[in-house]
Amino acid sequence: MINLIIRLKETFLYIFYTIIWIEPIWFFLNKKGRRIFLKERLKFGLLEKRIAEDIKHDGVAVTHIDELFPGKNFLPELQKFSHEARNKAEVNRKKKFLLDLWGPNQVIDLEQPFVKLSLEDRVLGAISEYLGVCPKFYYYLLNVALVVPEWERAVQSQKWHRDPEDKKMCKTFIYLNDVDESTGPFFYIKGSQHGGKWRNFYPQRPPHGVYPPEGIVEKTIPPNEIFTATGRAGTIIFCDTSGLHKGGYATKKERIMFTAGFITKASSWKAQYRYPSNFTELVSPKSDLLKYALEP
Repeated sequence: MINLIIRLKETFLYIFYTIIWIEPIWFFLNKKGRRIFLKERLKFGLLEKRIAEDIKHDGVAVTHIDELFPGKNFLPELQKFSHEARNKAEVNRKKKFLLDLWGPNQVIDLEQPFVKLSLEDRVLGAISEYLGVCPKFYYYLLNVALVVPEWERAVQSQKWHRDPEDKKMCKTFIYLNDVDESTGPFFYIKGSQHGGKWRNFYPQRPPHGVYPPEGIVEKTIPPNEIFTATGRAGTIIFCDTSGLHKGGYATKKERIMFTAGFITKASSWKAQYRYPSNFTELVSPKSDLLKYALEP
């Protein structure tokens, strides 16, 4: 009986999300975000538009913090913060190969350097241009991918998968150290994003993502369509993680990486942080993009 109830619930949720993800309905649920996007997009620069075009074409775009924010010299501050946070790091409860440099469900601090950078208009503008609506900022984390023996099998997010939160979404990843193929780089299947040629290859089954059978991706996808995001410290990756991706299988050197997640109003996922008591006062002077991104 319990298994039957679970199956019925899964079926209901699948139908529910399939309906929500129908394009006109999805845009209707995002009508406020769409309105703000159309008002603000004239302010977006060429780099934001290039990032968005790359995501539309491949599902992934890469830049560097110094290109996105020339003259700001943000990287040393981020590295200093991550170094100090390492003293309070804890092993992730679900992913034992990760160290979390801060705990879950924190009160969001708009002056914390990683949060502040994630909510810069250039970041929100690039993501808005890709989504066609303003995004909602729903989670952020800083972690270390620990070195694992090369003979140890990949597990969880080290394996190919699609995220479940929305039919079209975006995450940003910032490398805090140099990352090569032995440092657990991010991998992405080009064209597996919304509208891409590989979109229907082991697609999401809402409200879940999907983990394809081991080895099937490499057997099916041409090598030139498997993107490996190696790069120096300060590399920023924008990608639609409803597409197939994996990362964090570090065999020789640790990877230190910040992740920020952006979904749309149509998603049922809630913010994984708490608001300060003076939240309204803090955001009142901010841009419309930022206020919408944080709106409860």
